[in-house]
Amino acid sequence: MKNLSAVAICVLTVLAMAVQPSFAQDNAPTFGVKVGLNLANFSWDLTEGTFETDSAIKFGVGGIMLYPLSEVLDLQVEFMYLQKGAKLDEIEGFKIDAKYKFAYLSVPVMGRYKLGSGDTSPYIAAGPEFGFLLSADVEFAGEEDDVKDEIKSIEIGFNVGAGVSMDMGTMPAFAEVRYSLGLSNIDDSTSDVSIKTTGIQLFWLFR
Repeated sequence: MKNLSAVAICVLTVLAMAVQPSFAQDNAPTFGVKVGLNLANFSWDLTEGTFETDSAIKFGVGGIMLYPLSEVLDLQVEFMYLQKGAKLDEIEGFKIDAKYKFAYLSVPVMGRYKLGSGDTSPYIAAGPEFGFLLSADVEFAGEEDDVKDEIKSIEIGFNVGAGVSMDMGTMPAFAEVRYSLGLSNIDDSTSDVSIKTTGIQLFWLFR
């Protein structure tokens, strides 16, 4: 899994080096903001037994940079505050109410390929994501505990998605949906369990 993110970085680097220098010089990067929702969950891998959590609706907001590499390919780099986590309603038939509330400084580095041109243009995007843990809390029975010391400070993931670019006059916008898959185990408390984040994300981007 770790090799996958390394390969993705290499591919994006090669693409950046392969573009025509004249194009890169004539096209400056553009900046914008993004905001949206993350349908977040965890993927559990236990040495014994099974464990499942339910998806939880989380929030994300941040900035975005688009750097044109060619007429059809952009480098999309984001810096955002992104909430992740999950909820637990029951264990083996017993009702329980627990909420996992994590927050990251998320840095996706995506290659974005345009599928058309004009006022409304679809695109696809993929690339690695680097997450830096800001906070980690678990809410149970009305009380909230800080578990940041039990969670690794850095997470590596991979994103794939698609969107539509829309020309709205003075403020071009994008609507984008993506699937986020954690590649690294975020649990730092035991060797008996592996926890990875997942998410289905819907974002609006303005620039």
